[in-house]
Amino acid sequence: MKASNKHIQKVLAYLKDKDDAISAAQYNTLLNRMNESQVFSTYMASLPEEERNEDVYYAARDAARFLAGKLPLSAMILDSDDDNETEVDDTVTIKRSQLEDILKRLERLEKKVGIRKVDRIAILANKTPDDLISRLEAIKWIGCGKSTIKRWALSGAITQYTSGGNIYYSKSEIRKSLVYQDYKGKSYGNGQMENESRGNQTQAGGFEGAAE
Repeated sequence: MKASNKHIQKVLAYLKDKDDAISAAQYNTLLNRMNESQVFSTYMASLPEEERNEDVYYAARDAARFLAGKLPLSAMILDSDDDNETEVDDTVTIKRSQLEDILKRLERLEKKVGIRKVDRIAILANKTPDDLISRLEAIKWIGCGKSTIKRWALSGAITQYTSGGNIYYSKSEIRKSLVYQDYKGKSYGNGQMENESRGNQTQAGGFEGAAE
C-alpha cells in the first residue's frame, strides 16, 4: 500500500525547514512524487561522477520507497510514534549458542568466498561497550540521516548493538571508524599527521646538520 497523503504531508512539513542536502533531496522527491527510477536518473545518472553524492541519492531513494509503501513513516521522521514499534517488530530472539553457531558459519563462509570480515551485530553482554547511545542520539551527534547510519551498520563499517528491541551504537567506535572520518572530512587525525610531519622535518634537519 502506498503512503497516504496525510503521511506524505507530515513528512514534507518535517523536512521543509531543514537546510541540509539530504533533507532537500527527500523533500524534492516527495513533492514531485518521484519513483526510484526517477531518483536514480536525477541524483546519479544525469550528474557527472565528481558531482554525485551517494548519501543524497540513498536518502532520496528512501523517500521514493516511502512513497511506494516500502518504508514506514518512522524511516522518514526519526521521532514519529511508530518508530519504536517498527524496531520491536524487527527483533528476533535466539539462544546465545545459536547466535555463536551462526557467526561461526558465516565466518567460514566469508573465508571460503574470500570476502573481508565485517563487524557483527553485537548483542552479547560481554561485548557491550559502556558508551552506547541510541540511534537518534547518534544521528544528531554525527549530523547524518537515518539511512546513512543504517547503511554503515549493514555494511559492517560500524557495530550495531541491540537491547530490548532498541538499537544502539558505541560513540567511541563510531569516532574511530573510517566512514565517520570520511563523512566529517577526515578532520580526525589530520592535526596529528601534520605534527608528525613537522617532527620528521625537524629530525631530518638535525641529521643533516650532524652530517655537515
